[in-house]
Amino acid sequence: MEEAIVVSRLCRWAKWKLGSGRHLGFKSQVNFVRLAGEEAVCPDYDIDRECIETNDAIEQLPELYKLVVRVEYLSECRNDGERAVRIGVCKRSFISYRSTAYKYIGEFLMKSQRNRLHMVHDFGMI
Repeated sequence: MEEAIVVSRLCRWAKWKLGSGRHLGFKSQVNFVRLAGEEAVCPDYDIDRECIETNDAIEQLPELYKLVVRVEYLSECRNDGERAVRIGVCKRSFISYRSTAYKYIGEFLMKSQRNRLHMVHDFGMI
């Protein structure tokens, strides 16, 4: 998965996470879906699915890379130098760790997408 896509997902994840991880102020379902009954509820309509998947990818990271992602997206640090100081590494190392974290997150998300496609295919939904 391209780094730009990972960064985009991480930006949405950070907004979601800073919004307490709960629907960004939106309802989890629209009213007409509730009126239709439980059988009409589709998990694909859950607006948090992407952020939960991204969060799962971050949780799979080794602690150092997890810390780098959190400092990058959830701290008040303004630049890479401040972020590097926050976690106790030089700026060059911070940039390298961040790049590696993006790579790991991208690999996890690609694997997750493939697994979902296999599941859908196995159940004859495609």
